[in-house]
Amino acid sequence: MSSKSSYFKAGVGHILLILLIAGAIAVAFYLKARTQVHADTLTSNPEADSYVDSVNTGNNYGTSTQFRVDGSPIVRSYVRFDVASIPSGAAVTKATLKIYANSSQSIGFDAYRVADTTWGETTINYSNAPAFDSAKLGSSGPIAAGSWYSVDVTSAVVGNGKVSFGLLTTSSTALSKVSLIIP
Repeated sequence: MSSKSSYFKAGVGHILLILLIAGAIAVAFYLKARTQVHADTLTSNPEADSYVDSVNTGNNYGTSTQFRVDGSPIVRSYVRFDVASIPSGAAVTKATLKIYANSSQSIGFDAYRVADTTWGETTINYSNAPAFDSAKLGSSGPIAAGSWYSVDVTSAVVGNGKVSFGLLTTSSTALSKVSLIIP
């Protein structure tokens, strides 16, 4: 074997090593870019919200500027988000429902998923309101007026599309300014 041939073989080895390193760097940049997509935060305002009242079963409150929950008489709130901007196939690692409380109370509110996302903001009432899922997503705990409260709703946000939530309490309060945050 000539020294020229050995040099050539050694040179190919160095080229392959350089290509492997360049490939590893390209994969690292690709993975970093994919991670950044997952690290983006989406804040979504409701596309529909309303509350329903067990005393006024046919009334609709979709044009109200507040959320209401009450334990007696029963008043429940509904809110729906369209999170179509989540990339198809992206994993949602965290989703938080944020509620602003207008008044204080010692009990707080509970959040539930509502499987039916077809209810209408200006047509929903106590008589036609969809059922809440049986499993509670989370609770706010005691609330103070003028404060934001967060409930982890990650298990209900499984991808892009529409997602609905229901809020209830055994006490009474007024709530407003709802948003969904997906970091």
